[in-house]
Amino acid sequence: MSVFFYGTLRSAYIRDRVFGLRASQLVIRPAIVAGFDLLNVVGKQYPQLCRSENAEARVEGILIQNTCCCDLELLDRFEGKKYSRYKIFVFDKFEKAKIQTESYLPNVELESDKKWEFETWEKECLETFMRDDFNIDGVT
Repeated sequence: MSVFFYGTLRSAYIRDRVFGLRASQLVIRPAIVAGFDLLNVVGKQYPQLCRSENAEARVEGILIQNTCCCDLELLDRFEGKKYSRYKIFVFDKFEKAKIQTESYLPNVELESDKKWEFETWEKECLETFMRDDFNIDGVT
């Protein structure tokens, strides 16, 4: 089974906290999802993936290709009650192959305020996320 990560779980630091020793065994490939925007959840340091009105919209992320049932249980717990796994299609960034996978999308529309960028978040907001939002039993 595979899972597409577009937000905080793109960070090796966060994956280490969620998966523990298993993190080093994950097979990771860059991937892109089309037709979505990546927006910051108001008052939080994490994003939500939202369908875009722009057909050309793209969101970069990573595809974890060797997840097992135990991994999915950890992820379901970490993502909490606001997010659930949904089937989506992504494109392998290098091979351009279309791949059916799953990704965590919000169960309800969460208020968003701006575009979310992983690189900026990792440099400027990771510590705040760990202090204010990170919870292995469900992000706040």
